Amino acid sequence: MEHWYEEDEEVFVHARDPFRRIDCLPSSRRVRSWSTARAVADSRRGIFLFEAGLPTRYYLPIADTRLDLLAPSPLQTRCPYKGTAAYYHLTVKGKRHDNLVWYYPEPLAETARIKGLVCFYNEFVDPHPHRRRRAAAAGERRLAGRNERREKARCRSA
Repeated sequence: MEHWYEEDEEVFVHARDPFRRIDCLPSSRRVRSWSTARAVADSRRGIFLFEAGLPTRYYLPIADTRLDLLAPSPLQTRCPYKGTAAYYHLTVKGKRHDNLVWYYPEPLAETARIKGLVCFYNEFVDPHPHRRRRAAAAGERRLAGRNERREKARCRSA
């Protein structure tokens, strides 16, 4: 058996978990990706992909990336939730980082919004260089506290 199917649809890698969710949401928040102190992408037109149990992935229009730093890779991988991914190598300051950028030329229907957009591994490229991590964490705590106070006020007024 060379192919797996769920009903009439071919399944890649493994069967999909019906309890796993993927959301692809457009965002105007600025995403800047950096590698070795050099900006490699800057966009306010991203699609944020939220997948249960995994870090948020920021898919950006390829026009918002430094095309001169990307070179096609022969690597292709498959995901049962998104489809077949193609990759780029990223070269920064003379150092090549293999398969650091990927995209889905023809994603599955559930993730159609990421078609042709590129994504950088957060683990190797900093998607938030303009925010200090400590300051961001403090801001998130302040925001959580403010939201908690608002919720308490709503409960009292209801």
